[in-house]
Amino acid sequence: MNIHGLRGITPVEIPAELLRTLSQVGYMACFKGLVQEGQVIMDGIRAMRTQQVPVLIGVAIARISGSCYDEAIALLRNEVLPVEPDNMTAKCFLGLALKQVGQTTEGNRLLEEVISRGNVDEQTIAKAYLLP
Repeated sequence: MNIHGLRGITPVEIPAELLRTLSQVGYMACFKGLVQEGQVIMDGIRAMRTQQVPVLIGVAIARISGSCYDEAIALLRNEVLPVEPDNMTAKCFLGLALKQVGQTTEGNRLLEEVISRGNVDEQTIAKAYLLP
């Protein structure tokens, strides 16, 4: 019997701090080349809190790390930006993913917006990917 077939079981509430820590582990795994492991961690976190924007962005970053750009683009466009249209982190990674799939004009436009409106970390990432 799978978990969906269990009755009377309530979802476990995971503290936000633990989710942040797990997200960091997922990011680090992806950036260290353990992409599959990082994606599994991020998917698990998403299963616990699907509506949290930081978690959704983390899942998108894991997808980008695994070269699953179309999945990242769909997630950022359809689930993150409709909720937080001015989220510069989401726009930064959307711009990066768009450039990877050949949508350079739109990707560059988003990265330029991040450079003008984002925080220092977002600007640094955007600048790195806006360069040829």
